[in-house]
Amino acid sequence: MKKIIAILMLLLGLAAMNVKAEDFQEIFSSANNRYEEGQFSEALKLYRKIEHSMSDWKLYYNMGNCHFKLNHFLEAKIYYLKARKLRPLQPSIKKNILIVNKLFKDKIPEAKIDFLDRMLLKVESLVSLNLISVLLIIFVILFNFSLFVVVKRGKIKWALYGLFFFLILSIFLSLSHIYRVQKHNVQNIAVVSSADAQFRSGPGTDNTVLFNVNPGLEVRLIDSSGEWFQVSASADIAGWIQKDRLTRI
Repeated sequence: MKKIIAILMLLLGLAAMNVKAEDFQEIFSSANNRYEEGQFSEALKLYRKIEHSMSDWKLYYNMGNCHFKLNHFLEAKIYYLKARKLRPLQPSIKKNILIVNKLFKDKIPEAKIDFLDRMLLKVESLVSLNLISVLLIIFVILFNFSLFVVVKRGKIKWALYGLFFFLILSIFLSLSHIYRVQKHNVQNIAVVSSADAQFRSGPGTDNTVLFNVNPGLEVRLIDSSGEWFQVSASADIAGWIQKDRLTRI
């Protein structure tokens, strides 16, 4: 009897989750319609209803677009960066971040990438990083299995060499992809959101002021001490800043 009740409770829970998911999708669609009609404030109100219950890069991206249309440029950048955190190689996100960055005083030059990197980014932008990782893992497993079959059945040497070559290639591609995922994994990011922010030489107001920084500057969090973060904006711009001067992504 208890098992039946537990199963019923589980089914009811799953049904409730499905209804909730449908409600989220309905609100999301309605907000998108408001956006298409130019009702950006109304669209934002709807997006905010599902913001804390729906983690989707498209949601954050659309919220960033709404803020941009309303001339809320700092908020637009924050939401674009939230979208980038979930989909780091999406070209439209990168493009909008570049556009909004031009509206802020502090400009950090973008790192140049070579032709090979550009081509790989183009390919990886077509699908999610998670999907690429799964495909590479499947690729490695299949070739391991094929190699095992060839060795067990004693096939001709050229087939064995070919499978071994593809196995090595699969491992190389997998390791390369892991490296690239880590390289483009934009974690521990924040944005300066206060007009009177300063970078200091240490955690405390008694330390030397190194730079005055303006809202909109994107920084990487390195360390923390009390109410201070050690951050880096580039190889030449780094220091300690009060936590309440930042908005974490």
